Amino acid sequence: MAYLKLLALALAPGVAILLYLYFRDPHEREPPRVIARTFLAGALVAVPVLAVNFLVLEPIRARLGLTGVWAVMWQAFVSAGLTEEFFKFAGVLVTVYRSPNLSEPYDGIVYASALSLGFATLENLVFVFTGGFATAWARAFLAVPGHALFGIAMGYYLGRARFATAVRARLRAWVLALAVPVAMHGAYDLLALHTDVEALFYLLVPLMGFFFVRGARQLEAAVRESRPPSEPDGPAFGDPCPACGTPVLTGAYYCHRCGIPLRKEALLERS
Repeated sequence: MAYLKLLALALAPGVAILLYLYFRDPHEREPPRVIARTFLAGALVAVPVLAVNFLVLEPIRARLGLTGVWAVMWQAFVSAGLTEEFFKFAGVLVTVYRSPNLSEPYDGIVYASALSLGFATLENLVFVFTGGFATAWARAFLAVPGHALFGIAMGYYLGRARFATAVRARLRAWVLALAVPVAMHGAYDLLALHTDVEALFYLLVPLMGFFFVRGARQLEAAVRESRPPSEPDGPAFGDPCPACGTPVLTGAYYCHRCGIPLRKEALLERS
């Protein structure tokens, strides 16, 4: 029975956050099977992350002779932040970035978060079954939401790169899609790992508060960029998409099925 409780506690945070993000889009929700595949791809990302850490980064750290705070910074920003977020970023690009299912900016958040939470859930299973109930509760409120917030940041910028930028701005969004999650992840791990300085550990709570506020603002912005204002009695559908024939929302910038631009503003942004 205790093992079942631990299993439930390990799985529940990632699934709950993913369901929230899924239902946050009230109009065009993503296919559950595609989200499930992306979630599983996130778990598979753990394989190259472990390989790179053990075969490449750990020997480099040992050769550099890093100890104390420098070893903690290496682990936080390189072994964890850069390596994990790079492979998450690559996972999103390979699995769904060019998919017709990623048909509006908010979808970038859904898929990047799904992949990030897949990784976080597998990681959570390992830590929870090693550390027990105290670890499960601590990670439910810190580590797993942290991975979700890193995914929201990544998905927000990938959504902008995919749909709403000119070439120069698209490249900038690509850089931010990787750099911002790496910085967030590294800062989180630096405080979580550097427990010999008590004050640093307790800075985790305000840091997470900042991440939550930032993530909430990015969610709102992505929803605004994805959908035109609704009619008073609900969303109104107009002409069919010229490419796939799906009825599209009146005033939409993009077809929410195949993703092609429908209005002059969107065409100019993508040129």
